[in-house]
Amino acid sequence: MAKSNKRKIVIKNTDPVFTITGWFLCLLLPLLAYALFTAFILQKSVKINEQIGCISYNELGSSNYSVTYNNEDYKNPSEGWKYISNMIDKIKTSYKYEIHATSEFDYIYSYSVTGKITYYDYIDEEEILNVDEERLLFNDKKYYSGSYLVLEENYDINYKDYFMKAKKYNQTTGVSSSAVLELNFNVNLDISNKDYTDKDSLRRTFTIKVPLSGSTIKITKSNDLNTSGSMCNIRKIRISNSALFITSMCSLGVIFICVILIVVELHKIINKDPYRNEVNRILKNYDRLIVSGKYDIDESNYSNVIYPSKFEELVDASINISEPILFYDVKPNQECHFVIIDDDVLYKYKISRKEMLLEKAGVKK
Repeated sequence: MAKSNKRKIVIKNTDPVFTITGWFLCLLLPLLAYALFTAFILQKSVKINEQIGCISYNELGSSNYSVTYNNEDYKNPSEGWKYISNMIDKIKTSYKYEIHATSEFDYIYSYSVTGKITYYDYIDEEEILNVDEERLLFNDKKYYSGSYLVLEENYDINYKDYFMKAKKYNQTTGVSSSAVLELNFNVNLDISNKDYTDKDSLRRTFTIKVPLSGSTIKITKSNDLNTSGSMCNIRKIRISNSALFITSMCSLGVIFICVILIVVELHKIINKDPYRNEVNRILKNYDRLIVSGKYDIDESNYSNVIYPSKFEELVDASINISEPILFYDVKPNQECHFVIIDDDVLYKYKISRKEMLLEKAGVKK
C-alpha cells in the first residue's frame, strides 16, 4: 500500500491559560491574601521606632508677689487682697522654675522678664486700643549639666510710675481707657543627653497681671506649674524574631516572582494575541460604521455573496452603499463576522483564530 503524502497539520493551542478575569479571581486574589499574611508576619518580626530607654522629668514653677504701701500708718496688705491704688508704693514679684530628672541632662537656658501694658476701651473692655511692651530683665543663654536645674528671679516695680504712664496715655489721646500691666517671666529651655538622640524644647511663661486703673485693684497671677514629661531614646528598626523575618523575606521573594509571571502572562494576553488585537483594532478604528448584535444570516438566501480580502474593502463598500457593518461574535475569542446586507447582495468578512494560526504555520486557507 502506497503511503499518503498528505501532511497532517497540528495547530498548537496558543490560547491564554486564563482570561484577565480568570487571572484576577484565580491568582491575584489568593496572591493578595498571601501578601497580607506576609505583611502581618513581617510586622511581627520587626520593631520600628522602639523606645529603648527614657529619662523622666518633672517641672515646677510659680509666680508670686507682695505689695507695700507708702503710708506707714497702714499695714502692708497680704497677697490676694484688693489694694488701694494711690497708696501702693512697690509691687515685689518673684518667680521660680525648676526641673528634676531621673538622669543627667545638658541644659541650654535663658529667661527674661517683660512688661506689657494693654489699653482697653473703657466701655467695652474686650476691645484693645493699644499695646506697649518692653523687656525689663534678660538673662542671656547659659549652659548647665545635672539632674536638676533651678531658676529664681525677683523683680520690683514702682507702681506709681506705671499708673502715671497709663494716666498720661488717657490725657494724650483724649479717650477713656482701662490699662493692665502684664509681667511675664519667660523661660526658654533646651534639654538633651549625649546618649540620647531625642531632644526636648520647653517654653514656659508665668504671668502677674496688675490693673493700672481704678481706685482699688486686684492683682492676679497665672496658675502654678506642676507637670511631668519624658525624653526617650528611639531605635529606628530592630529584628525581634529572626525566624519570622526570614520566612517573610522568602515570602516576599515568592510574591515578587509570582507578580513577574503574572505581568508577563497578562502582557501576552493583552499584546500578543493576534486575533484579539485585530478585532480590537477594527472595533476601535471603525466604530462609527459598526453595529454590534446577534444576526441569523443564511448565505443561500442571497444571489451574490462577496468576501472582501481586507476589512478596508468592506469599509469602502459600507460607505459607497450607505449601509452599516453588522458585527457578530460567532464564537467568543475564536471567530467573528463583519457583514453588510444590500438587497440580495451579502458582503462578509470573517476573522478566525484557527485560520490565523494556520496562516502563521505556513498553510494556505
